[in-house]
Amino acid sequence: MLHISRVRRTGHYSMTVDHFHDAYEMYYLLEGERFYFIEGVTYKIRKGDLVLIAKYDVHKTLDTGVPDHERMLISFRESFLSRYEDQLPFLLSCFRPETKVLRLDPLAQRDVEDTMVRMLAAKAQGGTGGDLMLQTLFVQLLVAVVRACEQQAGQAETAPGAASQKIEDIVKYINANYAQPISQADLANRFYVSPSYLSRTFRKATGFSFSEYVQIVRVKAAQRLLRESGKRIIDIAEMSGFDSVPHFNRVFRKIMRTTPSQYRKSFAGKHPDSPKR
Repeated sequence: MLHISRVRRTGHYSMTVDHFHDAYEMYYLLEGERFYFIEGVTYKIRKGDLVLIAKYDVHKTLDTGVPDHERMLISFRESFLSRYEDQLPFLLSCFRPETKVLRLDPLAQRDVEDTMVRMLAAKAQGGTGGDLMLQTLFVQLLVAVVRACEQQAGQAETAPGAASQKIEDIVKYINANYAQPISQADLANRFYVSPSYLSRTFRKATGFSFSEYVQIVRVKAAQRLLRESGKRIIDIAEMSGFDSVPHFNRVFRKIMRTTPSQYRKSFAGKHPDSPKR
């Protein structure tokens, strides 16, 4: 499965949905500038930058204060590349923690834009011919991106300011300690800021409220345990930082639009352990 779209937005805009999911994404900025929060770090994205979102990465695009932007977005799952199964490790090698943003040179920008435009045309054409062309063009794009990853020495710039660094430190703490009780007041005290400052600055830097981000990190941890282990749901709830199974079920369903049990069933047979209720 592959989706590709080109969208131009006027005025100011911040992403409100799809905080994380089981698909890969490639986000290419044609015009404007954006902040992009990915796995605890906020990057400043400029025209010609390519953002690489791996499966289950927590992410969100944010307004920089500069209106108007245009982007291309590709979302896909490995199944779309089933014909190239032997080459998947190579084709997906650019989706790694140390490479979230590629700052492409002018020649690479032209190649990426041209390939994406041709992919849009193939998608619109549909049918067997269009689907084959879309898949072929996408593999060409992935190969070009892997080569760009190999050539890039460093990461794109992160959002400036001491406040951003403070929030990154707080996000790292949440990511490492989500299984323990975490309150906004406790973290404000630990990082020497006021609760109101933490609340205001956290949302501005990440696009999430403090409580929303903690819930997302905990649900993401629970997802992994539901997919990869046979542990009981009551144990998974506790290991993920939830104080009760009803609370866990309620938050999981709100974020994932399904229950933990239903989510686990969708991965039945994909792990050697036998899932337990």
